[in-house]
Amino acid sequence: MAAAPSRPGLAPGVLAVAALYGPAIWLVMSLAVIPLLGGRPAAFVFRWWVQLVGHIPFVAVPIVAMISRPTVGSARDAGRAPVASGA
Repeated sequence: MAAAPSRPGLAPGVLAVAALYGPAIWLVMSLAVIPLLGGRPAAFVFRWWVQLVGHIPFVAVPIVAMISRPTVGSARDAGRAPVASGA
């Protein structure tokens, strides 16, 4: 099936990148964007820390996993002739 992943689970590289990328997204939004647009500083309460950690599995892992998957007809395949399969 073309839509099914070729291997089960996530590559360790995906988890490592997501562990950095998820908190980075939250920190930029929480410490820069929201205070600039909302006019109020971040409140470092329990909820803030839960959302910081929660960005790893619920935001960053899906983004990094989708970006790391090769796609059929992607830009890096542009200009190459399709390979004929010998069936």
